[in-house]
Amino acid sequence: MGVEKELQSLRQADEKNANRYVLIVLSANFLILVLAWILNELNLFHIDKFLCRICVLISFIFTLLPWIYYANPRIVKSEKLKYYITFHILFLTLLAVCLLNMHVTLFLIFPLLTATHYHSKAILRISAIGGCIIAVIAPLISIRLNTFDPTFLFYLFKMLKPEYTLGSKAVDEYIQTLPLSPYIGYTFFYGLPHFLTMAGFSIIVLTVNRSRNENLQERATERNIIQDDILFSVANLIENRDTSTGSHVKRTSDIVRILALEIMKTDRKHSSTFWTHVIKAAPMHDLGKIAIPDGILRKPAKLTPEEFEIIKTHAQKSCDIIDQVLKDIENDEFLTIAKNIAKYHHERFDGSGYPSHLKGNEIPIEARVMAIADVFDALCSERPYKKYKTPEEAAVIIEESMGTHFDPHLYSIFKACFPQLREYYEIENSRINF
Repeated sequence: MGVEKELQSLRQADEKNANRYVLIVLSANFLILVLAWILNELNLFHIDKFLCRICVLISFIFTLLPWIYYANPRIVKSEKLKYYITFHILFLTLLAVCLLNMHVTLFLIFPLLTATHYHSKAILRISAIGGCIIAVIAPLISIRLNTFDPTFLFYLFKMLKPEYTLGSKAVDEYIQTLPLSPYIGYTFFYGLPHFLTMAGFSIIVLTVNRSRNENLQERATERNIIQDDILFSVANLIENRDTSTGSHVKRTSDIVRILALEIMKTDRKHSSTFWTHVIKAAPMHDLGKIAIPDGILRKPAKLTPEEFEIIKTHAQKSCDIIDQVLKDIENDEFLTIAKNIAKYHHERFDGSGYPSHLKGNEIPIEARVMAIADVFDALCSERPYKKYKTPEEAAVIIEESMGTHFDPHLYSIFKACFPQLREYYEIENSRINF
């Protein structure tokens, strides 16, 4: 399905788990805040009771809202949920640090710690920048609200000047000696150290997260390779039942790759990801042959009309198998392409093909490309009932069938790729003869 799509799938699954985990942590944080409020009501803390109650009430609202978003994707799209959660956490951090005074400055790292559960540089940057900004402006807001309490520095000043008995007095007198306005003095005295601490912590977290993303990339690549190998092995296993077709799966897949890469140079309608999916889906085009009886599939002679009707059912069966096996993948585009190739690669441009008798552009483009690869390899391969043709002879038949069997718009692509196809079969034939 492509490393990028696989990586996106892994990230979505990881993000879903991260959202749930962060919401649980957010709820736990609220419960701790409730506990602090209860202890404050018992006069064990010295926080203004009115402000503490306001903080608990607002925190309840901003803890409940993300859960509502999480439970109702119609309100907030899943890919946007992490941003809403992050902004809620940043607001709660600002609220707590401003209303509950500077004793809770450790709470500044809360947004960044929760952001580490997302494989998102944007979330980490928002949390890091937001935490640094809060570290600077929180003291100023606290001063305005008269909630600023710097007593946690009391012992530091006590060591510097033993005559001081009140931390707030020490801070106030020290700031008055600075050639700065009181607000700027408080910002530098409290905000700057917090800012530098947050900045340093943010750098560490961003570095660690980069390593996590690299590991996720490796997981996606490895998983994608394993998946491709399994699909190709299954296709080969089924093909081995048909002793007449040789390495048909490999060769047709290689031809599709050659044609698709040429189409990608000029195609403006489909993305490169689309054609990557076409290349990866090509090996599965004949999976339905597993349901064909051996007596027909392995018959060393030309099939009777009745037997051919049975063989024709493999197209629909291939589509059904792919739909059943790949129904749980999170890439709808790949599944659609794989099913289209399997079901419609025997359709003809004039409508005389099977199983649905589609005509012209009714046939999906991926199936039209697969049809050329399938027939070209059949012409260039020896079967018990026929001799193989040279690439040049096969190319003439393909050209003559343009507009009847094949899409005439693809002839220029086939013609441009023919030198590669000829070289490819020269190498294949020399390998077989060797």
